[in-house]
Amino acid sequence: MFACLSLTISAQDIVSLFLHVYDNDNDLELVTIGKKMLDIVKTMSGNEEISQSLQGIENIRVISSESSNKNQYHETAFNLLTKKDSGYEELLSISNENETVLIMIKGSKKTVKELVVLSSGTMDKQKFNLISLSGQINLKELIKRAKSFNIKGLEKLDSVKNIEKE
Repeated sequence: MFACLSLTISAQDIVSLFLHVYDNDNDLELVTIGKKMLDIVKTMSGNEEISQSLQGIENIRVISSESSNKNQYHETAFNLLTKKDSGYEELLSISNENETVLIMIKGSKKTVKELVVLSSGTMDKQKFNLISLSGQINLKELIKRAKSFNIKGLEKLDSVKNIEKE
């Protein structure tokens, strides 16, 4: 029964899937911001833009690493996201000499269940980052306010202009 529960939980989001592969890797740093903390930030910020930006987000999970394994981490996360039956759809990708950023969504283009930012730099000092925002996210609102999150890679959403109407 424990194995079934573990599989069910790990299939929920990309961070869980990734951590299932790298279970005891000490080079990875995981930060989870839960709904309660997001509610506190919305209340205490006094900033309507921040409050609106966080609307519908249940949690934010970030995995990062500055390890020399960052290319391996990036490849694993990329493969998990782009696997045929993953349910993720590419929203935006940017690749240049300094960085690679991939933004994927799960859900419809109007209401997203999970938005994922996968980024890694090609320069030695840049990190591997896997960021997951989960909840009932209005993609138009998120794009409009992406800069207020101050999360590396999320500002790239600014370049998405047309969201399909569903």
